Amino acid sequence: MRTFIAVDLPQEIKQKIDAVSSSLRNYGGRVSWVRAANLHLTMKFLGEIDDGLLPDLKRALQQQISQIPRFQFSLKDLGAFPNFHKPRVIWIGIDSGVEELTDLAIKVDEATHSLGFEKENRPFSAHLTIARVKDPRTVTDLIAEVQNTLFESEPIHAEEVIIMKSQLTPRGAIYTPLERIKLL
Repeated sequence: MRTFIAVDLPQEIKQKIDAVSSSLRNYGGRVSWVRAANLHLTMKFLGEIDDGLLPDLKRALQQQISQIPRFQFSLKDLGAFPNFHKPRVIWIGIDSGVEELTDLAIKVDEATHSLGFEKENRPFSAHLTIARVKDPRTVTDLIAEVQNTLFESEPIHAEEVIIMKSQLTPRGAIYTPLERIKLL
């Protein structure tokens, strides 16, 4: 099964982000927008794993993150990777809580590495993907609006990480929580 480890967002934050995404959709372009139900912060993408590995994965994560205190983070402003000139991903940035999210991602990476997964080869970049650009030549108006769009969230409580199953369908990905690992 295809899996990743994430921090979920409260429903009201997802709705607020969806309202911004909905207004940006009006600017067209070949863009795939993340559905509100699928919005999350990815800590680590694992890819295809055997479902028999799930208990070991949960145990390894518990050992690494059970002593990390719960924390808050907030979202602010929009951007694009790798840049606004050749955008591939449109994202919302992290305002406060970057250090805590980075520490959590490092612990998740250590936990998964103990089970044979490759360590991340680049530093964790805390962001929330809201869209993937299929053709950068079609999004000039959209990117101009992204640069002028202000966004700010109230504090979000990070209390757990979730091992998620990702099932790809013709109508988009379906995410199913498999295990929840609580922070201290």
